[in-house]
Amino acid sequence: MLTLAAKEIRDSLLTLRFQAGTLLAVMLVAVSVWALADDYGRRVEGQSRRLALNEAHLSEVGHLNRIGSASAVGQPPVPLTVWVRGLSQGAHLSQFDNDPLPVLFPLVDMTGVVTVVFSLLALVFTFDAVSGERRSGTLRLLSTFHLSRASLVLGKIIGALGTVAVPFVASWLVAALVVVIVSPVPWGPAEWAAALAIGLGAFLYVVAFGALGVAISTLTREPRTSAFVALAAWVVLVLVIPNLAPFMAAELRPLPSLTALQRQAHRMLDTERDALQDRLRAEAFDRLRSEDPAVGRYLDLPREERAAAVAADPALAQAAEQVATAGNEANQEGNRIQRERVDELYADFDRRLDGQVRLARLLSLASPAPAFTYLATDLAETGLRHEKRAEVQGEQFANVYRQWSEAKYDALLATDPSRDWYNTPTDLSDMPRFVYRSEPLGGRLAATAPWFVVLALFSTLFTTVAAAAFARYDVR
Repeated sequence: MLTLAAKEIRDSLLTLRFQAGTLLAVMLVAVSVWALADDYGRRVEGQSRRLALNEAHLSEVGHLNRIGSASAVGQPPVPLTVWVRGLSQGAHLSQFDNDPLPVLFPLVDMTGVVTVVFSLLALVFTFDAVSGERRSGTLRLLSTFHLSRASLVLGKIIGALGTVAVPFVASWLVAALVVVIVSPVPWGPAEWAAALAIGLGAFLYVVAFGALGVAISTLTREPRTSAFVALAAWVVLVLVIPNLAPFMAAELRPLPSLTALQRQAHRMLDTERDALQDRLRAEAFDRLRSEDPAVGRYLDLPREERAAAVAADPALAQAAEQVATAGNEANQEGNRIQRERVDELYADFDRRLDGQVRLARLLSLASPAPAFTYLATDLAETGLRHEKRAEVQGEQFANVYRQWSEAKYDALLATDPSRDWYNTPTDLSDMPRFVYRSEPLGGRLAATAPWFVVLALFSTLFTTVAAAAFARYDVR
């Protein structure tokens, strides 16, 4: 079996498709990583400038009413975006002023190269592994050797993967070399370990498509048919399913538009809130009427006569104070109730959105391509998990900042109650600064373990199909 695999590799190394595919992959990876490293350097420089401007703003303005922009949070550029852009893929537009071309021609990262190019190369190297040799008569000769059919098909798969491994490893080494030479921030052990894990996931992904190519070759008899089926399978698995899954999830679990949600929230905090406050005030005033006749007399007076009556009658003055207090409490209660309803409205939208995202992920797992994308972006800290992590850390910082600003104001107010401390320059050196905490590598590896399993299952499935089909294959 290993001898057969070695023969497959030697034969493939001499073909034009191998040489052209290897050259294409290496060149594409080198250009991609170089461009993304340059983009990463620009974003690191931009973040440094923003932080410096924030500190300058704090020192120049120096009062509580003007530091909102300086307290803004945001996830810093992630070193592994040089390989895996993920959700940060619009960031490179900041280096352009009004040029629309970056939108039309976005940068391609290693995830895109692996997902599209290497999956296609794996199929190109394997689509005629069986059907092509059947047509040339080599397969009948191989069947006379003392090898089981399972060993033959495994030898084919191993040989094909060995062939794909050459441009794969070469591209990965070139990518690492470009990072060492060009990246403005040297990678640490955690980044290199994550990159190695991404490489392992990428190879599992390529193994799946290599096994698929052999399986297709065993299910067809003519190389032309094998090529057509392989291309169709590649289009469905790489292009159709990943793009169709979100739309299917949206149809199965529809959500209201964000515009409609915002209009409903505005209505709840406007006309509905006013109506609720009117009702709560009426209820509170009715209760006061039953408890104190003076309140009834005060409320029955025309508004233009109330001021004079309150000045002349202490009982009415007390009633007016009770009415004002009850009215303010009713307004505050109305605000609280409606704010809670709006918060629940948005929380329900978020829950439904999370459900839709989970469904889209589940549907997308009909293909190995999304599984590899989830794996790579989670390891690189550029995926959905780390967008949520940054959001949670931002909310935690907002609470810390709010507590600090309230305590700061109270402390300043205690020194001089007559001064407007919100607009008075003061020392803000103790203001908390947001620092994003990256997830440890162990946590990322644990979170991506299911995606490794999914890719391994696809490889096993396609290998099993190839072995089962070849067991009944007519070598004549």
